[in-house]
Amino acid sequence: MTKAKVWFLLGLTTLLAAGLRFYHLDRLPPGLWFDEAWVSLQARDVVANGVYPLYFAADFGGIHPLVVYLTVVARWLTHNDPLAIRYAIAAAGVLTIPLTFLSLRAIFALEDGGDWGIRRFLPTSIPKSPNPRDSSDVALIGALVLAITFPYLLLNRVGFEVTLPAVFSPLIFGPLALAWREGGRRHYLLAGLALGASLYAYYAARLLPVAVIGVVLW
Repeated sequence: MTKAKVWFLLGLTTLLAAGLRFYHLDRLPPGLWFDEAWVSLQARDVVANGVYPLYFAADFGGIHPLVVYLTVVARWLTHNDPLAIRYAIAAAGVLTIPLTFLSLRAIFALEDGGDWGIRRFLPTSIPKSPNPRDSSDVALIGALVLAITFPYLLLNRVGFEVTLPAVFSPLIFGPLALAWREGGRRHYLLAGLALGASLYAYYAARLLPVAVIGVVLW
């Protein structure tokens, strides 16, 4: 598949994801549920008070800062629309699609037996795959599956912060794949920064270090 066709199809996939996430977002689902309203109030108070904490404590467990600050930006862009949090989370969900494509392409490209950056740490060389796959084709399928998967789509539309670690996952594993293939400290640095930043997104992100250790050992 040519590069132009790959980017064209990725663009269509991203547009599909955006359409599914933003279509009638102001009406479907109707109203605001508790967490959406509470985060919106926190975003309002942050701007009003000029205090920007790293964590928002509350009796029911608190909330991680990323969703609040994304809502602050969305409120500014939408002139304090009460549904700003939905627009913020939906936009993050759309961003995940091209990031996932790039990450999957880097991961699947490892199968072509190129000069891996980890080769120097292994007792034997890594054999080349006799029938390497087109990593772009497989990565496009993965991005499409994520774009239309209903649970992820639904949670994107209701402003649920649980989806935010999905933004960081490709920013972690994609650079790791590039680091193992090409070497270079910048890829390890990007993966480490993304892993550290993910801990400010949601509780589930605390499992990402475990996943990274598992992948490295494997």
